[in-house]
Amino acid sequence: MILSARLAPRLAVLGALAVIAAPGVVHAQEEKRQVVKIGSLAPEGTPWAESLQTLKTEIQKASGGSIRVKIYLNGRQGDESAMLEKIAADKLHGGGFTTSGLADLVPELSILELPFLFENDAEADHVMDEVIHEALARKLEAKGLHLYIWAVNGWVDFGSSTGPIRSLDDIRASKPYARPSVARRGFWEACGVTPADVAVPAVAGKLKDGEIDAYMTTPLFAAASQWWSTTKHWTDSNHVYQPAVVAFDLEWWKALPDEVRAHLTKLAPKLQAKARADVRGLDADLMAMFRKRGITVRSLGSADRAAMKKATAGIAKKLIGAGAFEADLLAKVEGALTELRKARGPKKSPTELQLETADASFEARPDMAELRKGREALSAIVMRERNNFEALWRLAKVHFFLGHYGAEGDRLETYDKGVEWAKRAIAANARRVEGHFWLAVLYGVYGQTKGITSSLFLVDDMEEALERAIKIDPKFDGGGPERIYGRLYFKLPWIAGGDNDKAVEHLRQALEHDPTMPLNYTYLAEVLIDEDEEDEARRLLRKLIGMTPSPRWAAEHEEALPEARALLESID
Repeated sequence: MILSARLAPRLAVLGALAVIAAPGVVHAQEEKRQVVKIGSLAPEGTPWAESLQTLKTEIQKASGGSIRVKIYLNGRQGDESAMLEKIAADKLHGGGFTTSGLADLVPELSILELPFLFENDAEADHVMDEVIHEALARKLEAKGLHLYIWAVNGWVDFGSSTGPIRSLDDIRASKPYARPSVARRGFWEACGVTPADVAVPAVAGKLKDGEIDAYMTTPLFAAASQWWSTTKHWTDSNHVYQPAVVAFDLEWWKALPDEVRAHLTKLAPKLQAKARADVRGLDADLMAMFRKRGITVRSLGSADRAAMKKATAGIAKKLIGAGAFEADLLAKVEGALTELRKARGPKKSPTELQLETADASFEARPDMAELRKGREALSAIVMRERNNFEALWRLAKVHFFLGHYGAEGDRLETYDKGVEWAKRAIAANARRVEGHFWLAVLYGVYGQTKGITSSLFLVDDMEEALERAIKIDPKFDGGGPERIYGRLYFKLPWIAGGDNDKAVEHLRQALEHDPTMPLNYTYLAEVLIDEDEEDEARRLLRKLIGMTPSPRWAAEHEEALPEARALLESID
């Protein structure tokens, strides 16, 4: 429940910026105000802490040395409760806090950390900025704090040093830690387990000793705090959103000259936007680093998410009963979210969005980076939905493209993986054409890459897949099943079943199914040339060279044109 390593230093500097905005404030305050002290739990040695030290140097240089900014990293001023006490005692002038940390003082903040409350960053921003800012700012003022900006700690996930946290049963079998936050403890208890109360600096040691084996925090803080050194499993769950707050001592804030306070108020939106932008978007890179460190990363499945959401649905009512916040405040937040979602329209599931990402990557072929992006999106789906047919057959397809456009030395392994994905797709749904078609294609390119001997051993399996594909939908992929069958008959040796007549028959069918698919032309022309039907081959090739490419087959058109010109040159 600590401010992230990157965010906290950046937010801590805002207090210093407040002072540099008007160097004259030093002379208007008591001598002790010449040193501005900002507390932070951000660990030392992080890139963000180093950046903060650079900013500190610049601030002091800009003030001509009249202002000294002291930044206390790594919890040197104590945990968040201790920092709040020091602000009250005029020993600190401000700090960056998580909503969990401030909720000890202002329990109404716990409403923002209700599980499954927000679906995305935009919803959280809308509620913080437009719905409850004034109400919570007044609550903080009543406790002697000025709410300067809302920032972000991030989306909270599950980490574990033993087994993965993927379900309610996994949670009940774990030994989790929780800071004494009503919302955080409430989550674990609603899921059926009692968490251990552990001071944040002691968590790493407790994980190593095995006294606890599970926690929930943001990827950013898990990395910055080195909790990942004892973490073996990470579940990308995003089940809680955790805001952060930059707050100043209210008396210090009010003591600033009017013009300084007005300048800082005007500056706040810009600083707030930067503070959020600096943290958001890091999770994917952080989880890639987790994988490199040997941590198994999974996504929370939709069924398990629904079960957790149902189990924790009563937390809000419990907090209202305990006096943390009023029912009217919750109704205001939920009402605003309902209106926002209604205006946005139907929500797409993570699976739908990832399938869209994969399909966009196919459209971008031969861009290898985009194809890898599509593969990652599809892999994320099957991690949480093992038998998702739509993801499985697309994984077979993307492995064909990765092999086709990728390095020659990687092709066999890539095609072999594609074959396995196609087989899994068929096992998930044998009534659909996609798995059969891509299995045939991948068998073909695997055999072609491996050599003639392997090709011959795969012929029966390839023919079986093509027969099934043609029976289900011969028009799929631009007449693909007919095109691949025709190509197979042309490339096979006569003794192994090669037959140009059958090749022409299938390829004519493919061209009839889709006269915009370039490979239908070049494949058919190649067989016709072999059969001395050069006039028809010439007409086909000239038509292809002169036709406007179909957007669907742009990559194939670009690839087919040099082949078409070469074939035409060979017979002209």
